Amino acid sequence: GTKNFYREPAMTREQAIDLVARHDHVRPRDMDIFLTAAGMTEEALEGMFESMRDPTIWAKDAQGRWRPKDSVANHKNDPGVEKARLPLKSFDPIVPTPRRQSTHCQELETQTRYIIL
Repeated sequence: GTKNFYREPAMTREQAIDLVARHDHVRPRDMDIFLTAAGMTEEALEGMFESMRDPTIWAKDAQGRWRPKDSVANHKNDPGVEKARLPLKSFDPIVPTPRRQSTHCQELETQTRYIIL
């Protein structure tokens, strides 16, 4: 079944924080595909989130872009971490399914469109 990573962590807290630090600020590479499928601009999408931003967490920078005020990456070694640490559980690594050509997949290596249900 699906693991509950909070109760049965399959990675360490530090590994998870490293993933956040590496990926949290990166624009999704398929953002343009989504925007085209949704028929909207990135500015329109951002505008949808504008009223939902929590000002205790977010602030605008000098260019008017929203930026988080803090990050979990800044708290990797905070006091009390060791006391609250859960034991790491072993798990079977995820093994990718072998590549095959499906009649439903696209010919290109990268995804170029979505089907939104």
